[in-house]
Amino acid sequence: NCLSIMDLFPLFPLPSNEGSSVGGLRALQWTPPDYTSPPLPSALNATPPAFRSDEFIDAARDLDAQGLCFTSDDPLLCQIAFTPTYPSDVGVIFYGGALVDPRGYSPLAMMLAETYNMSVSIPIFAGDMAFKFGACESGRLGLAQEVFPNVTQWILAGHSFGGLAAFNDVWTMAGRNATDAIAGLALAGSYVRQDLMCGPVDFSGEQWNWLPMVSMSASEDKIVNMTNFEAGQAFMTDNVDKVVIEGGNHGQFGWYNYTLRTPLLGQVDGEASISHKEQQALMAAAIASLVMSDAAAIVVNDTSSDVDPTVKNVTAKEHTDGEHLSGETTDTDPSKDEPTDGEDIDGETADKDPTKNEAIDED
Repeated sequence: NCLSIMDLFPLFPLPSNEGSSVGGLRALQWTPPDYTSPPLPSALNATPPAFRSDEFIDAARDLDAQGLCFTSDDPLLCQIAFTPTYPSDVGVIFYGGALVDPRGYSPLAMMLAETYNMSVSIPIFAGDMAFKFGACESGRLGLAQEVFPNVTQWILAGHSFGGLAAFNDVWTMAGRNATDAIAGLALAGSYVRQDLMCGPVDFSGEQWNWLPMVSMSASEDKIVNMTNFEAGQAFMTDNVDKVVIEGGNHGQFGWYNYTLRTPLLGQVDGEASISHKEQQALMAAAIASLVMSDAAAIVVNDTSSDVDPTVKNVTAKEHTDGEHLSGETTDTDPSKDEPTDGEDIDGETADKDPTKNEAIDED
């Protein structure tokens, strides 16, 4: 079977709306469709100030479209960087979903930086499309390494279409024996497939046992074709952790406004029964677990004999925040209640490092 963009989401032949917006939301000039899912306000709050403006994101998209990201003297021009207060030697490159503004993944990056001390790079791509057909390696590991030279091990992670970029980067780098810096692969609402013109991608052989992987799905995800998702599990390593987030959906793997994806892209996601913050906390914990087994209290809800023992069905109820790669935990102010969906997270940082973020507001 040959891959087409139609296999990822149905596209309607919409005319270009130059200089306009769709439904009052800022549009990306990309045809078709002339739209990208914008970040929610809390995602903008979580984005470090230096990378927050539409002008910066648009300029980065243009640089990538012209192939100039790798020729610029400033590696920060084509990525959003998150610097933890106490950096470890592990970083994450997170590839966003198709037609999703990269700032829509800032809350997740903030959690990884603040809770797990991981440096995080969110690459910015032309058209908000992380995977380019015919180009099997994005080259974004090198740009992240320039920004974070003290990070020696990198987790490549991706949501939905971004997962294609993540696993193809690992596969292609392995083909030239360049995986010394790879610490793991994490896929969220995504799966390994072999029809991308990048060779017979298959991580199932013994030679791949060095590569820890985590495969995340959500119980209410109605976007991913679950038949294809399950078929893709055959290409994962034996060292894979399969995590099902109970009550989560596809859109909440990011933090963006996806209401117009139904009329424009024909996507109808399931209704989540857990909050954005809860799903993202479990997602961050699963990513961090690739390098630390006790990253968080990921609960196995059902261990009955008729359930696949390799799959963890997890909830957010017993997730613990504040744990770092060092194994230490941060102190929590007992006078402050944890926010629930719809409430604000108080507090701002006084640190002026432009790669550091501010507080998240729940949407």
